[in-house]
Amino acid sequence: MARAPGAVLRTDHSVTLKVMRLRKPEIFFPFQPYSEPSDLIPEVTPCKELSNVLTLPKDFGSIFVGETLSSYLSLYNHSSTGVKNVHVKVQLTAAQLSTTLLDGPAIPQLGPRSSKGFVVEQSLSESGDHTLVCTVQYYDEGVSEVRSFRKVFRFPVSNPLHIKGVRIYTLKDHIFVLLELQNLMTVPMFLDTVTLDPSPGYGLLDHSPHSEDPAGEPAMDASEIRRFLFDLVPKSGAPPPLVNGKTGLGKIEIRWKTHFGQAGHLVTNTIEHRPSDKAEVELSVSNLPDIVAVDSPFCATLSVRNNSSREMDLALHLCVDKLYPLLVTGPLKRPIGVVPPQSSLALSLNLAAASLGLINLAGLEVRDTRGEKTYTFGTLGSLFVE
Repeated sequence: MARAPGAVLRTDHSVTLKVMRLRKPEIFFPFQPYSEPSDLIPEVTPCKELSNVLTLPKDFGSIFVGETLSSYLSLYNHSSTGVKNVHVKVQLTAAQLSTTLLDGPAIPQLGPRSSKGFVVEQSLSESGDHTLVCTVQYYDEGVSEVRSFRKVFRFPVSNPLHIKGVRIYTLKDHIFVLLELQNLMTVPMFLDTVTLDPSPGYGLLDHSPHSEDPAGEPAMDASEIRRFLFDLVPKSGAPPPLVNGKTGLGKIEIRWKTHFGQAGHLVTNTIEHRPSDKAEVELSVSNLPDIVAVDSPFCATLSVRNNSSREMDLALHLCVDKLYPLLVTGPLKRPIGVVPPQSSLALSLNLAAASLGLINLAGLEVRDTRGEKTYTFGTLGSLFVE
């Protein structure tokens, strides 16, 4: 525990108030190696030795966003008469914060030379200057009047982590979120959890090695930068809603501990993404052999997707000139079927290669028989013919 910086003590009151921050002990080295008298460091008396290497903190210390402020308040009646109806109110304010941590009920009686303690806690969610205001009101039996006083404690709150960047990449239906974190503390931290909580409409595939074995993750040194990759895929059904042309991907949750086990927890704002405009119909290859033998039949599996908001009746058209030297078995025009909105269908092509070398799969078109619209596609894949 460490006494927080405060106002000047009011000695004319029968009741005094002391406030201390509850925090972890500090490392203390009682023996300092030296070779010459001039090398001696001036002696600093510790508050209280807990062991050969631990001591109580000597000051308020540093506190960071995501940590919890824990304070112990001690009321002491140092007079020879009792006080009644002792009411304590504790408030914490910052630029965007104003909350009451303690507000009664009043203590009916506080006898001479007696004390009463309280513990208040508050999770810190913003950086900058914070003010802890403690107000005490009581009835002093010695002077038969109601008296009150106030103490104000100011302290800064720093950011423990810096999000250097959030980059978003897309590949087909996958949205990749790359997160870069930097440790702004002067001491190492241990990351317990770094996860992306996806918004409704998305599923998460986490590719970060950290999430597989958090216990084996080494400490994150001061100023160190780490990267985490998250893979989001849309769930089946209605697409995620757009707000001002953007969709919310989710929030990043970070939990950590310092070297003495002080825990911290942060949740970012929602990560937004502006999706690129998709074609109404997409055609892709699901399965295509890498190597085939010349004049030997093989199968290619295709996937056609309806990205529109309406139902489509689709058909596949194959252009012989663009498809060659690949040969197809069956008709050049074949129905695909009815594809609901935001859905896909799979279809197969039986092919054979008529020449050697690297050959591209191209010359495929999809036609909407209801809307009488044709969608043309370039090269869908490549294979080697031997």
